[in-house]
Amino acid sequence: MDYLLKKILILSFPVLLFSTAKAQEKQLLAQKPQYSYGFLNISADFGIHEINDHYLKSTYNARNAFQWNIGFELGDTGSDFFAFLKYGRYSMNTDFEVEGMDSLGIPNGNISDSSYALNRNRIAFGLSRVEKISKKSFITLSSALIYNNYKDNSRALELASPGFLVGIGYLFRGIDQVNYFVKLNYEYGKTRTSKFTTDWSGLNLETGFSILISKAE
Repeated sequence: MDYLLKKILILSFPVLLFSTAKAQEKQLLAQKPQYSYGFLNISADFGIHEINDHYLKSTYNARNAFQWNIGFELGDTGSDFFAFLKYGRYSMNTDFEVEGMDSLGIPNGNISDSSYALNRNRIAFGLSRVEKISKKSFITLSSALIYNNYKDNSRALELASPGFLVGIGYLFRGIDQVNYFVKLNYEYGKTRTSKFTTDWSGLNLETGFSILISKAE
């Protein structure tokens, strides 16, 4: 099932590009000029990021991580596209016990508590295509370039990973210039060192809202 979802999301990227031609055609065929304006929205969302890498699962004892994002959306209501810039973060924590050693390296029976804590910070810049399905309901297709920074101070670990994401979602335009949305994304990213390769890729499910903060007519 996960494999099928990943395939669908990856295939949505060329669909997003192809839809540009459709959007231009629709604008040429429009019979009446429509009122439109430029907009700047602030957005916030939260969700679950899937952990696929076996090393990460065993080290941090986690199959998924709670994540949140905040950012901006910029576009024009007369266009089928809008750009977005988001900052996101998730954390994974695990506690475990460590048996103490004496000066000869022999277990001395003393048990102490320890923990690992990994923080992921992400910047995403991309484009969303909006397809109207009713007066206030829309399907969205998104793609973005991302830059991740992973840091675990307890293990003196810090890694950077560029990547990309593609996604599909549903958007509802509510009252008072507030939009509500839910998205399913597939995020790709890997880091390679001399010792190992870590796969940070995975599905993530997000729900959130955006609010109009600036309007240019």
